[in-house]
Amino acid sequence: MRSYTLLRELVRDCGGTLLEEQPKDIKDKKAHIIYALFEGRTNTRFRMCWDRKEERGTLQVQGPGGDEWLPLGPEVSKGRRPPYSNLYEFMVTAERLAGTRI
Repeated sequence: MRSYTLLRELVRDCGGTLLEEQPKDIKDKKAHIIYALFEGRTNTRFRMCWDRKEERGTLQVQGPGGDEWLPLGPEVSKGRRPPYSNLYEFMVTAERLAGTRI
């Protein structure tokens, strides 16, 4: 739960506007995957997904037609040292999606 919240706030700090979270009650332990839907400054919709079982996060963009979500950039995995793998690359991708980095 803390990992999801941390990554969600980092993506917000990159300039993404939080539109919604699923499930609505993110503390619901039955939900295997939780995500936060964002909109960037150029109206790009993207989401940050957290897989509770695998302890990894991904950024995804809406595919053509809006029915599917396509992974973009590296996965962030929770670990001991360093705390998260690929965090820098993940943040660069989030900044690009949010419209703060080209």
